[in-house]
Amino acid sequence: MDFSLSMEQAMLRDSLQSWLATHHDAAAWKRLTAAWPPGSEASWQGLAGLGLHGLLIPEDDGGIGMGPLDLHIVADTLGQFLVVDPYLSTAVLGADLVRRLADAEQKAALLPAIAGGELRLAVAHAEHAARFDPFGGRTRAVADGTGLRLTGGKIVVIDAPLADRLLVLASEDGAPVLALVARDAPGMSVNAYRLVDERSGADVGFDDTPAQRVGDAGESCRAAVGAAFDLATVYACAEAVGAMRTALRLTVEHVKTRRQFGTEIGNFQALRHRIAEMKGELSAAEAMSLGAAAALDEAPEVRMRMVSAAKVQCIQSARYVGRNAVQLQGGMGMSQESAVGQYFKRLLAFEPMFGDLGYHQTRFARLSDLRAA
Repeated sequence: MDFSLSMEQAMLRDSLQSWLATHHDAAAWKRLTAAWPPGSEASWQGLAGLGLHGLLIPEDDGGIGMGPLDLHIVADTLGQFLVVDPYLSTAVLGADLVRRLADAEQKAALLPAIAGGELRLAVAHAEHAARFDPFGGRTRAVADGTGLRLTGGKIVVIDAPLADRLLVLASEDGAPVLALVARDAPGMSVNAYRLVDERSGADVGFDDTPAQRVGDAGESCRAAVGAAFDLATVYACAEAVGAMRTALRLTVEHVKTRRQFGTEIGNFQALRHRIAEMKGELSAAEAMSLGAAAALDEAPEVRMRMVSAAKVQCIQSARYVGRNAVQLQGGMGMSQESAVGQYFKRLLAFEPMFGDLGYHQTRFARLSDLRAA
């Protein structure tokens, strides 16, 4: 499959890279991550001004209606600069869930606000006992005549401290349902913290918390959530590819300038081999994530297999590239002052997002067995 960029895609990449180089360089990143919650309104609105928040939202709903391969370009570029704004939570996973499940009134209220940078979302789905299964949690939803009441809790809700509203996966009479909760809803507790890669997260509790139903409970919710989570997984893979790309570039720059035993260490054959292997891992991760992006519109079984294969490859590549980038920098690689160390942390945070290595290996094997049968 040919993944060469069209003229429009190249313009999208170049304009985003130019904006980030100006507004999100290393100094800006330190300033943005020193704040709490991390990020800034100026950065968020700057991305909105480029049209990125509405990338996946249909034109009729205030967006620009582009596709997964366009999103891959954006994610790769954002990953190169370690952007900490809640783009994945809001413009990717949140917007896709609303697009797939919400009724016309909800779409009219939410999607243009997302596209315009006026609304930030966080998606609460993980629980201790669920092990990456978004439908395996114990949070319960009960209809109360006007909406839903939620009881339970979620962990590691990425970007929750920044969110205006939360999309919460719960169970209503044993069937999955998506609920929309206001940030200041009664009965909701938020224990916020900083994640390893400097983004924000929180554990969120619900005690008879009022919520708005988003779509019907049952199989339609299950199918929509599955598709949206696969889209988010591809985004995370593409962002990891971008982080690997910059980690590799910084490593190459280091070995070309660092001198030892009277010469640049990049002249040592063993290190040249290591760099070549890092480049191979980056290429493999990029190819698999692009293939998964192209498969997002295929039948569910095909989509899920490709997404799991991509996540497995990207995790393995991220481990190799990240560890070697740190090692080739020596002791400085894990210091707070080292840029490579920050990319390593982003790759570390990527690994468990939407399923770790074991989860996706098992899912891929199960789907491959079904295909063989």
